[in-house]
Amino acid sequence: MQKRRARRRTVKTPYYIRAGKQTMIDSHVVDFASRFPGKRLKDIHSLVMALSNLKRKKVALAQMDQYYSKRTASQILQDGFVIIDRCVDSYRGEPMAEDRLPVQGCVDYHVALCAVLRAKGIQARFVRKGNHSIVHFFLYGRWYEADVNRGVSLRKAIAFRSRHRSATIEIREPIRRLESDEIKKHKQDGNYKHGLDAWDIGIKSIRDYDRYNK
Repeated sequence: MQKRRARRRTVKTPYYIRAGKQTMIDSHVVDFASRFPGKRLKDIHSLVMALSNLKRKKVALAQMDQYYSKRTASQILQDGFVIIDRCVDSYRGEPMAEDRLPVQGCVDYHVALCAVLRAKGIQARFVRKGNHSIVHFFLYGRWYEADVNRGVSLRKAIAFRSRHRSATIEIREPIRRLESDEIKKHKQDGNYKHGLDAWDIGIKSIRDYDRYNK
């Protein structure tokens, strides 16, 4: 009787654990990820807050195309800064002269976050909703949303409240659990796209800012 050959079981690598061209994992990404060794939600929260502490470099409109979605995750972490519009601190909700909202670093933050999470073995997808970028990551058998810009707001709110203890301010946490039907609803409205990183979904310059803002 011939011995049956044991079938080799091939384990398929989850798509969103793979590196994109903008989110290649190198020593700089691994080094940043190693500062947060755990995979619990509180570890991811610490990671998000660390990214929110990157320097915010103000750039004039004429220079924006030189920087906007031009760097890889590794380059962002090495540079230690994200790009924001020069006018962002004085922004009060009015459209800018070129008819777009100001850049507040969301592409840079979340390209870096995607790469760092994948370096930790966590599935992460770069998400564009309208003209804002975030990250969805997979943990405990379900998807969560991470928004580093909320981390920036959280730090500012905490600092403000420490100076004005009687003030009442709304604080939004940078991580929340996604409801099961949320992604399906986003896909239906046409203002949503996800991929490996910004380049993967066609955001490669400031001209692509409103690509998914219909």
